Amino acid sequence: MSEVVKATGGRLVHGLSDAGISNISIDSRSVSSGECFVAIKGQRHDGHMFIADAVNRGVPGIVAAEEFYSNYSFSAGRTSFVSVRDTQKALGDLGAWRRQRMGIPVVAITGTNGKTTTKEMTAAVLGQSYKVLATAGNFNNLIGVPLTLLRLEDSHAIAVIELGMNVPGEIRELTRITRPDIGVITNIGSGHIEGLRTIDGVMKAKGELFDGMQENGIAVINADDKRVKALGDRFRGRTLRYGIESPDADVAATDVRIQGTGYSFRLTIGQEAAEIRLPLAGRFNIHNALAAATVGYHFNVPVQDIRNSLERMEPVEKRMQLIRLANGVTLINDTYNANPESMSQAIETLCALKKDDRGIAVLGDMLELGDYSFEAHQETGKQVARSSADYLFATGDHAHVLTGSAVDAGMKAEQTMAGAHEEIAGALKEIISPHDWLLVKGSRGMAMEKIVDELVSFYGLKN
Repeated sequence: MSEVVKATGGRLVHGLSDAGISNISIDSRSVSSGECFVAIKGQRHDGHMFIADAVNRGVPGIVAAEEFYSNYSFSAGRTSFVSVRDTQKALGDLGAWRRQRMGIPVVAITGTNGKTTTKEMTAAVLGQSYKVLATAGNFNNLIGVPLTLLRLEDSHAIAVIELGMNVPGEIRELTRITRPDIGVITNIGSGHIEGLRTIDGVMKAKGELFDGMQENGIAVINADDKRVKALGDRFRGRTLRYGIESPDADVAATDVRIQGTGYSFRLTIGQEAAEIRLPLAGRFNIHNALAAATVGYHFNVPVQDIRNSLERMEPVEKRMQLIRLANGVTLINDTYNANPESMSQAIETLCALKKDDRGIAVLGDMLELGDYSFEAHQETGKQVARSSADYLFATGDHAHVLTGSAVDAGMKAEQTMAGAHEEIAGALKEIISPHDWLLVKGSRGMAMEKIVDELVSFYGLKN
């Protein structure tokens, strides 16, 4: 526990400083007898309420907030107790301590869209030559990032960490915790604009990654995104740039072609090149692949190994995930999240994939857009009308904004519908037929996967 005290700047208030611990846990239900329990106060639960449960499980150490100890009666057990001002910050300090102690290179990835897919691609590319620790799922916040770093083992050679944010300062703190050697910003758009007010506010918040890196760090720049490029231009360290048909890119994709439900392109890294068949829907995934290839290039992963890993990629669940129904319909399950940029890209992808078949857009609200919300939904409705999509189904508080703007832009009223999840699922069953393509997308809070689940349950999957 002495190292816990040192890492957190806390105070040992009971027990022995030499009590040994095997790891850190924040879950009293699964904490083991060798772990230190850190009591985190969350939105729904306060970990301090479950300290007694952790003690009964035989944990050697507890980290709790100062005010907790004013009314706590210590037992005669062997558990050591540490007092800190803020247990969430203490958890971050423990993650930072583990990262510093292990001393391996850390790659940090953020951006409005594509963070998780880029993280998975980067881990796959680096995994060709190294043992990699990568963020599990989307454990990308002030709780998940430290917990990820605390999983570092002596056998790991590189860590790939995803950084998410909702408010200013969050990326700055995550950068302090991770101390990245390589920083990647995939793109900058209007996601989370409600808490950041403007797109410039989003840019500033994402830029906290580069601002917090050391001069010997490397910034990986999307040369096709003007805001990311501007952040790279002022970075004080070395930069590596990637882009599609971009003349100043260190890593570039040229000769881009749709191939099946994915893309093929020529990957050029310095003087080397390889033909890539990327099996993922969406042109934007080429940028994600290029980001991963750029990181691999820095770590001397052979170009052919980069190609092999990219060609074996599978979509992350609920992110442009293609689902074939038994009735011949193809679902594009992009239900994990949505913002204006990702929504626009998803509609473009639907129209590119369906070709001459029917395309149906099933869209939920885009959340956290603040004052920009009405305009954003209006523009999305117009885009659907001007695209080759045949139907628009919408749900949420802005459903009628979506459908109304689509009709105003030329879509027939009978081609649109606004309703609840179950109403839309029922209407879809009435109109869909073999060879149709359905895009289902919305923000996380809209739970658009309910519509996907209902259609999969009703029709079954194609063998």
